[in-house]
Amino acid sequence: MAANTKTPAPPTDPPADIGGEGLRKITVNLIPKADRALTRGAELSGDTRTNTINRALQVYAYVLEQQAAGKDVWFGTERDLERGKVIRLKIL
Repeated sequence: MAANTKTPAPPTDPPADIGGEGLRKITVNLIPKADRALTRGAELSGDTRTNTINRALQVYAYVLEQQAAGKDVWFGTERDLERGKVIRLKIL
């Protein structure tokens, strides 16, 4: 009896943890400041540049949604809040 030497076919869908179905490839032109921010964000998070962009776009959309609903997004520690020294994020 011959051994089965057939190589299994590679998966056709990307892994779910990187987006799974519905991935869309785009090309963007980054200004130097944005490129540095992308590099720094990826370094700080340990994510790939692709995942960093995906996360950043979700945060950007969230902030815009909050602004559209008349809400603010604030950054700071609990201590900053007590001292009135939180930072309000506003995207113009």
